[in-house]
Amino acid sequence: MNKKILIIDDNEQDRQIMHRFLTKSKYTNIIMAEDGKEGLEKVKEMSPDLIILDVLMPKLNGFEVLAQLKSSAQYSSIPVIILTVKNDSQFLDQGISLGADFYLPKPFTKDNLIEFVKLILN
Repeated sequence: MNKKILIIDDNEQDRQIMHRFLTKSKYTNIIMAEDGKEGLEKVKEMSPDLIILDVLMPKLNGFEVLAQLKSSAQYSSIPVIILTVKNDSQFLDQGISLGADFYLPKPFTKDNLIEFVKLILN
């Protein structure tokens, strides 16, 4: 599948796990960024079909990235899956109110991740 997926996560192990899960499910056009600032640069470069976005990151956190994306006419329609270890209603409410499409708590399973990706991209 040639849909462009951008993973923005400061944890390299999590990025690699997501990359492996996605490629095993036939998603091959995957780009990764290790912080929010780099993530926004990659969005401008490649205009992805989906963003998988961690919340707790250096430089710009996931909520700041999400707010910038959703306030931009050019990028506001890109679907976003929020990932975070903070599994509480405050984080969920904030992510949804900023425009996230799905909220996936860490640790996540391959099935959970791929289910959300398929709901958005298929």
